Amino acid sequence: MPRDENTAVRDAEFLERIPHEIRGTFTDQQIAAINQAFKQTRHDVNIRVSLPLPGGRRYLVLLMGKEHRSRERRRLERLRQPLLTVMNVVTVVIFGALVFFFVVGLVQIMSR
Repeated sequence: MPRDENTAVRDAEFLERIPHEIRGTFTDQQIAAINQAFKQTRHDVNIRVSLPLPGGRRYLVLLMGKEHRSRERRRLERLRQPLLTVMNVVTVVIFGALVFFFVVGLVQIMSR
């Protein structure tokens, strides 16, 4: 789907979550301001996968692109969502071990 269609679909989905009696009171200018406030930028890397794991499905997202957030916003987000959490450390250790064993196995296969 082209970007313009994606944007239109996303905006429509967002507005559908607002109760009809409130949504009906918005002017075109207010709707445009809401859409602008929630405008998303494209990411150079945008990988999103859903993983079947014990206990249910989990999702994994890797995004990378030009930083547009202000220094203050980044500071507030670090406070709200700290990087150093137990699950983040466990995930990095498991991912690091998988990469390590993959590389070791690859080296062994290539050295035969």
